[in-house]
Amino acid sequence: MMGPSPVNYENIKHFLSKTYSTARECLPSQLAVSARMKATEAIKSAKNKLKKKQKATCPQSKLCYIRYDARSYNVWFDKNEVSLLTIDGRKKFPIIVSEYFKQYLDWRRVSADLFLRKNGVFLHIVFEKDIPDVMSVNRVVGIDRGINKIATTSDNLFFGGGQVKHTSSRYEKLRQNLQSCNSKSAKRHLRQMSKKENRFRTDVNQKVSKQIAGSLPPGSTIVLEDLKSIRQNSRLRKKQRKQLHKWNFFQLQQFLTYKAEAKGIRVKYVDSRCTSQKCSVCGYIARANRQYQSVFKCKHCGFSLNAHLNPSRNIRQN
Repeated sequence: MMGPSPVNYENIKHFLSKTYSTARECLPSQLAVSARMKATEAIKSAKNKLKKKQKATCPQSKLCYIRYDARSYNVWFDKNEVSLLTIDGRKKFPIIVSEYFKQYLDWRRVSADLFLRKNGVFLHIVFEKDIPDVMSVNRVVGIDRGINKIATTSDNLFFGGGQVKHTSSRYEKLRQNLQSCNSKSAKRHLRQMSKKENRFRTDVNQKVSKQIAGSLPPGSTIVLEDLKSIRQNSRLRKKQRKQLHKWNFFQLQQFLTYKAEAKGIRVKYVDSRCTSQKCSVCGYIARANRQYQSVFKCKHCGFSLNAHLNPSRNIRQN
């Protein structure tokens, strides 16, 4: 039995031009264009992984969300109602708007994604806001992110990960106990527990990002490490790998970026290599500088500092 032929990623544009007429047979023009754009994003993502010599598979999804541009849907928050373009024309549906979402109602509405899940149908709406043109101030803050400390700023603000680690350990023990049962009830509890843990982590990231952005005046600059390949490049023990893969570092970055930019705070990224091994005073780099989890001590100049605060200062200086 022959398997599927490999995708020729170099001919993506040619492939998409040939698929429009097929998609147009069953979709309105705007939805056909959106579907092709979504397919393009998935293929480009796989292509970029292959270029970086990372593992990539053929993009596929059992439940694919529907992408709407600003012209193919409308929403009235005062009426709790949304109008969506469907294969049968425009349809109106009632919606439930959370209180948290209402803080963005004065932003500009852009695209939206329609998701079907077991507990209902969800519309994720993307809003944008023009970044205020503010005068730059001489305030640059480096932020180190990690597992033991969620975030540490170069101006001595610490956001501990103790609560997250404790909660994760408790969930991990419960997960192991439920997995050993292997019953339908246990599997249901596992799904519920996973959702609860994700909500907890999201809430922590929201609060941390809000505190950091709120501590800085408009015109400041936040410097972050570029952690795009941290999971692929990190060499850790099994227990640490588990913690790393559960760590929502990208989510915290997203929350912090949009909160900062909305306030007129610039965000820039620097190389993450050696920031924890480099002395923020003399610049000497050695693994031996970090002999303990909580203390950094330079083998060259003798400078000693909190092991999370030192890399945040290196990030600021980069």
